[in-house]
Amino acid sequence: MKRFKNILFVSRLDNNETALAHAVALAKDNQADLTFMQAPEEIPTLSDYDIPDETADKVKQEALSSYEEKLEHLAEPHSEEIPVEIQVVVGRPFLTIIREVLRNGHDLVIKSAEGGKGLVSR
Repeated sequence: MKRFKNILFVSRLDNNETALAHAVALAKDNQADLTFMQAPEEIPTLSDYDIPDETADKVKQEALSSYEEKLEHLAEPHSEEIPVEIQVVVGRPFLTIIREVLRNGHDLVIKSAEGGKGLVSR
């Protein structure tokens, strides 16, 4: 019996290895879809400086693209074995994660522990 069908992996900028390995293994074992998500609280802006809005928008878009590229790099080795999707959503992380779960029906969320403690693989 397949337990999970739609898994959400919330990536951090570092310390993803254990959580990522578990997310991928569960997705493979359950033949589930796996969404890689980054939820930055905010994108640095240049609003404090006297620059045109076009430039500020370009910088923001480049920052979002950078997040997407990092997620694609994480997902790429697994994309042939399981269906993967990339999501970058800016906002308060806990709210963006909840909204993502509700909108797309994820039945499992996996996220690395903060502060160096949490799930340990042995």
